[in-house]
Amino acid sequence: MDAMKIAKAALGVVVVIVLFVVVMNWWGDYRAATAVLKGAKAGSGATTSTVTGGGSGNSGAAQPDTTTDGTSTKVLLVAVDGLNFRGQPNSDSKAIRGLSKGERVTLLATMGDWYKVEDSRGVIGYITANPTYTDPVD
Repeated sequence: MDAMKIAKAALGVVVVIVLFVVVMNWWGDYRAATAVLKGAKAGSGATTSTVTGGGSGNSGAAQPDTTTDGTSTKVLLVAVDGLNFRGQPNSDSKAIRGLSKGERVTLLATMGDWYKVEDSRGVIGYITANPTYTDPVD
């Protein structure tokens, strides 16, 4: 009988530890996403660059159209389901979410092998600049 009480107590401790780990993981994800959103709203220029047009030899890369006020208006159509939308321009950065096939994003800047984009929700993040995963919208 005492062994049963010990087993139940041990199971209770394991459940509490698992719940703690799950909540802390969720809390870390929440804080990271909040930090990305705060950085995007604040207009942090630490990792941004402007998009320049007319580069030679990179015909597959999307180049933004420029409006009369000089802002970029290039829209990209996501060509695959689940395209990683990341907080930073590197593959080690945590994904904010997966973009759906057919979703439109606005190209803000090109940063090497990454596009800085704004999604339909107004969230700014990064996607790969590999032309396999996006199509320019005319």
